[in-house]
Amino acid sequence: MNTDTQTDTTNGINSKAQNQINEALKHNPAMAQITFQASNEWKGGTSSRSRISRFSMAGGSHPHKQAFEVDTDLPMPFLGSDRAPTPAEYALHALAACMNSTMVYNCSARGITVRSSAAEIEGDLDARGFVRLDDSIRAGYQTIRIHFKVDADAPREVIEDLLKGSPMFDVFSRSVPIQLELETSL
Repeated sequence: MNTDTQTDTTNGINSKAQNQINEALKHNPAMAQITFQASNEWKGGTSSRSRISRFSMAGGSHPHKQAFEVDTDLPMPFLGSDRAPTPAEYALHALAACMNSTMVYNCSARGITVRSSAAEIEGDLDARGFVRLDDSIRAGYQTIRIHFKVDADAPREVIEDLLKGSPMFDVFSRSVPIQLELETSL
């Protein structure tokens, strides 16, 4: 998309409002702290459903415009009904989508026009890890490959840096502590 000077948008994002938000976050780091939330319930077999309806930011809880429900399942080779993507496929989606939107968002803040951006992503995992057959095999992805094709008014190095600035790229490329709390009936 091109920059529209009449409405101050770049790539479909209101650049003026975006820069005001960025300045506010810069001068008030407490405003920048965000907590995303989801609840998940097992629905039987290998399927579950997550509900996402709000997030916290700037000291307050904010409802989404609508609540989202996301189903997951496993394919038939793992005795699933294959009625929804696997959690592992959603993880790939989250990574590619986050890298894409973060790059476009930050291009907009810099006045860089992005005409198109698309990604192809694959991840390899060894099922023996997640079915607990061999504790030496990682349960999750061993390798992820992502190929972006971006048409933008910026050099390759700038685009690559902005892609790597994605929150999900950070989650996948560095270890993130997970605090597990568990209640059981026994």
